[in-house]
Amino acid sequence: PGEEDSSLHLTLILQEPQKCPRYTARIIDGISVKESPLWLKNALIKSGLRPINNIVDITNYVMLETGQPLHAFDYHKLLPINQEESHPAIIVRRAKASEEFIALDGNKYLLDEEDLVIADGQRPSALAGIIGGKDTAISNHTTTIVLESANFSPSTIRKSSLKHKISTDSSYRFERHLSPAYLEMVSNRAIELIINVAGGRVCNELYDAYPVPQKPLFLAVRPSRFEELIGYKLDASLINNYLQSLGFQYILCGLWQKEPINEYKLLPQAMELDLETSDNQIFFENPQLALYFLVPSYRVDITREADIIEELARLDGFDKIPQKKLIHPIMDWHAHHIKRKIEDYFRQSGFYEMINPSFIDPIKLEYLGEDNAELEKRLIRIVNPQSSNQSAMRTTMLPQLLDNLLYNLNHSERNLKLMEMGKLYWKDGKKNCETLHLTALMTGLNNLDHWKVKNEPIDLYNVKGVVEGLLDQLSIAIDETKNVHHPWLVESDNLAYFCNDHLCASFGRLKAKTAERFNIDIITLKQDIWVLDFEVNTLIELTRTNKIEFSPLPKFPAVIRDISFLINFSVPYADIVKSIKLVEPYLIQDVKIFDEYRGKGVPDCWHSISLHIILQDYEKTLTEERVGQVIDSVIKMLENTWQIKMR
Repeated sequence: PGEEDSSLHLTLILQEPQKCPRYTARIIDGISVKESPLWLKNALIKSGLRPINNIVDITNYVMLETGQPLHAFDYHKLLPINQEESHPAIIVRRAKASEEFIALDGNKYLLDEEDLVIADGQRPSALAGIIGGKDTAISNHTTTIVLESANFSPSTIRKSSLKHKISTDSSYRFERHLSPAYLEMVSNRAIELIINVAGGRVCNELYDAYPVPQKPLFLAVRPSRFEELIGYKLDASLINNYLQSLGFQYILCGLWQKEPINEYKLLPQAMELDLETSDNQIFFENPQLALYFLVPSYRVDITREADIIEELARLDGFDKIPQKKLIHPIMDWHAHHIKRKIEDYFRQSGFYEMINPSFIDPIKLEYLGEDNAELEKRLIRIVNPQSSNQSAMRTTMLPQLLDNLLYNLNHSERNLKLMEMGKLYWKDGKKNCETLHLTALMTGLNNLDHWKVKNEPIDLYNVKGVVEGLLDQLSIAIDETKNVHHPWLVESDNLAYFCNDHLCASFGRLKAKTAERFNIDIITLKQDIWVLDFEVNTLIELTRTNKIEFSPLPKFPAVIRDISFLINFSVPYADIVKSIKLVEPYLIQDVKIFDEYRGKGVPDCWHSISLHIILQDYEKTLTEERVGQVIDSVIKMLENTWQIKMR
C-alpha cells in the first residue's frame, strides 16, 4: 500500500468492461527520469529493445519478464474531467468518431468508435494496448507518473492494430490473450524496480477497476479419453504429476461432467482413490471416471478437456504417440523431369523467365477481347482482395507477360523473349480447376546483331521452330494441326498442335488492337509480338509412357530423292508429310521441304513445293529399282489424294 496523499489523486472510470476486463493504476511521486543503469540497458539490448530512459525501460523490462505490457503516463500532463476538479482522470472508453490522436511515434491517427482509448478528462492519452500518446509521454522533467497495468480484449487490439497499421511489443502480447488476474503482482514488480532505480514513493492505494472478476475454472480429464485421442494409456499418477508441475491443483476424482465448473460446490461427489497406489485399470473399466483440476488463472488458453490432454501429450513426449503406417506420397519424378526439361529448353533458346503472382486484375483479362459473360463464368474472384488489381485468379498469363514486355520496351529493350511457367485457375460450373501452363512472348530480332550475319526479325517460322523443337525433344507425335480461335490472335497467323485429340501447344501473332490496350503500339514499334502457349500437364501425361529405346547405327546408306509439284494452298504441310510417310513407313525415314514458290506461272490458290524424301533400309542396300517404286507410289498417292501436278 502507498502513502496517503490528498494532493495526488486520480479519477478512474471504466466504460468498456467488455473490451477492458480490468484496469489498474498506481501513482508514484518524486521520481527522477534519467539514463538507465548498465545492467538494465544490456538486458533490453540483448532482447532486441532500444533503451530510452529508466522509467520506460523498466516497463519494457517487466513486460519481458512477466509477459504483461505496462505503460506510464506523466501525472501532471493528464487533464481533469472539468476545470473545477483538481486531480486528473483516466477514462477507458471508445474513441469518438473522427477523433484525432497523436502517438509516441509522432504520427497523427484518425480514430473511430471501434477503437478503444485510454483518455484523460479531455483527450485520448493512449490507443489502448497498442501505443501511448505524445501529449502525456514521460520526459526528463517528469516527477510524478501513473503506472498502468491493464487487460484488454484480444480482438479489440488486433482490429485496431491492423486498421491503423501499428504493431508493437505491447499489441503483440495483448493479441494473444493475457490473464487479468496478475495485474497487481506485475504492477508491484515494476514499482519495486522504479523505486530502486528512479527513487520516489507510492501514493495512495491501488486504483483497480475490475467489474467482473475472473472466476475459478475446474476442468475434468479422463484417462480413457487421453487414450482415445492420443492413442496410448497414461497413468493417472503421471497425469496428476504433469499437471501439478504446470501449476494445476488436483481437487478430486469423480464422474466426468462435460460443462466447465466455476464453483467448488458444483463439483461431483469425490471418490476415495489414491492415485499413486490405485490400479490404473479402474479408469479404463469406467471411462466416465475423471480427475478434476483447478486451472491456473494465468492459463487462459485452457478452456476444455482437450486442451489439458494436449498439454499432457506434450509433456509425456509427442514421440510416444503411435503412428499408423501410412503410404507416403512419392514425388512425381516424371513431372519434375519434364518441367525441368521444358524450362531448360526455353533458357537455352534465349528466353528470360518471368515470375508473376497468381492474382490478376479482371480488367486486364477484358483487354484480351474475351466475351464478358463467358469470362465471368470462368473467373474465380478473391473474397477479400488486398487491392482491385489483384482481385481474381488468373485464367491466362498473357496480360502479366505483356506488362513485363511493356516494362522492358520502356527501358529500350526491343529484342525480347520472355516466358513463364505457372498455374492457371478457372471455374467449370461449380467446380474450381487449375492446370499448369507455359506462356511465352517473342518480339524483335531473332538473334543478336553480328557484323557477319544479317539479322532478321522474328517471324512465323522462327516461332514455329521453337514450338516444334520442344515437341520433338519430348518425342510427342503430333497427329493434327489447325487454327486456334483466340480473340487476341490474328486469325491467319496462328496454329495449334494436337496429339490424341489433346491440345498440346499453340502460337500466334498478337493483334495490334490488343497490344494497344496494354499501351504497346505495334505500329510505332514496327515489330510483331508472337504468343506461345503450352499445356504442360498434357505434355507430362503424353510423355509418361514414353520409353527410350536405343538402336544401332544403320549399316546401309540412306537415299535421298527430290520431288516438286503444285498443290492447293489449303492443304496443310503436316498432312502431306504424314501421308507420304504412310506409303512405306519402314523405308521412308523423313520428309523435308527445301523450297516453296508462289507467283508467276503458278495458278491462284496454288503453290509449288519441293521435298527431300529420305529412304533407308536397315537390313540391305536399297536398289534404284526399289527406290523408284517407292517414289512412284508417293506421287500416285499425292495425285489421288490432292490432285497434285508434278513439275
